Amino acid sequence: PEATSCPQLRLAAFDLQCNMVTNSPTDLNHVIELILHIVELSTAKNSKNLRCPYCPQATAFSTDALWHHMPLYHSNACGIQSINCPRCGNPERPLAVHFRNEHGLCAKGVVPKEAYSGVFALVAVRRPSDGRFLMVQEFANSGFWLPGGQLNPGESLRDGALRETIEEAGMQVQLKGILEIKAESNKWRRVIFYGEPSDPNENPKTTPDFESLGACWVSIEDLEHIKLRNHSEVEWFYHLHNGGAIQPLELPVSVKPKF
Repeated sequence: PEATSCPQLRLAAFDLQCNMVTNSPTDLNHVIELILHIVELSTAKNSKNLRCPYCPQATAFSTDALWHHMPLYHSNACGIQSINCPRCGNPERPLAVHFRNEHGLCAKGVVPKEAYSGVFALVAVRRPSDGRFLMVQEFANSGFWLPGGQLNPGESLRDGALRETIEEAGMQVQLKGILEIKAESNKWRRVIFYGEPSDPNENPKTTPDFESLGACWVSIEDLEHIKLRNHSEVEWFYHLHNGGAIQPLELPVSVKPKF
């Protein structure tokens, strides 16, 4: 159970170069199937021989195989500044984001590329039974943060918040209210929702991928002892812990046009 309830354990394991911390047979089976798929892709005829920039000693990969390999094995790796894209030579950074969006399944249209919308939705998810908060272990050793991210163009705030929580934390949640609205310009707007798990007994995801390294239920006491991607958004956990107010789920009429 510590895989989804002890953030210190997760951080320590990844510091020791672990690639996955799990208590889920389902997630483990999924990863085994993915590894076998990577091997199959790399041994197929006419596969392009690419070297992984993070483990160049490994066998050569096809483009699709490397597209799967990099987030599975190297999501926690910090950026390599001296190596360009192994597929096209592009120096764009972060390399992992460039490779994901410009090659493999995104280039084929199987998986949509990320597109900038300028609108972001985060969710402070609290489990009522014990007061723990859902936190995502971010890529590139960035620490823990709230689930959430950028909306797809044309996506609603609520749909984006729910989608990001599933993608980053593997959890279905129910949005209960709004904690913060920021709409300082047309280029950057953000809402932080309050939510609760649809199923309190459901465990967060433990499979590392492009979205995150996994997720974990974190106590208010844990926050003082773990690495955080940013502190300002986590302050809402203390607000909720201390019984702070939660605004209605509907956006105020005055800010709706900005979203």
